[in-house]
Amino acid sequence: MKCEKSNGVTLIELLVAMAILVILVGMITPLFRSIGRVNTKQKELNRIDTSIGKSIDIIKREIRGAKNIVVNTSGTAVTITKADNTIVNFKLEDYSPARSEKNRSGGTSLVKWLQVNNDDAHLADNISNLNFQFTDNIFTLYMKIVYRGNEKEIRDAVTSRIN
Repeated sequence: MKCEKSNGVTLIELLVAMAILVILVGMITPLFRSIGRVNTKQKELNRIDTSIGKSIDIIKREIRGAKNIVVNTSGTAVTITKADNTIVNFKLEDYSPARSEKNRSGGTSLVKWLQVNNDDAHLADNISNLNFQFTDNIFTLYMKIVYRGNEKEIRDAVTSRIN
């Protein structure tokens, strides 16, 4: 008997192709999830970088135009008197319990922010360490921000024009 050539696929071929496809999708799915996690972490790090950069730029701008600079004894607050005698304060304060955020264990953890002039506007969130120093017309600051396990540290200095 002569077999005729078929133009379709058999059920077995279709099942084998589907099995291979399922295996490939199962192998690729964790890769896409991993890429998503890396992307989320990078966005958080970028947000931290932006927050630190803006904060430091604002502080440096105020220092450059200062007539007088006073740093408290613990180094966590600075009072700047500008040329027009307006006063700008930068200080580290605890979040109120209403503004605290959940940590990974489900409890609450108080975080800190840099507050300007005792109002509710703030420059940076989640500051775990902040230190100001002013010696010989050189103002230095150290800032460490920790956000969801991501940590960023910065040290910077600016020269003031105070005589």
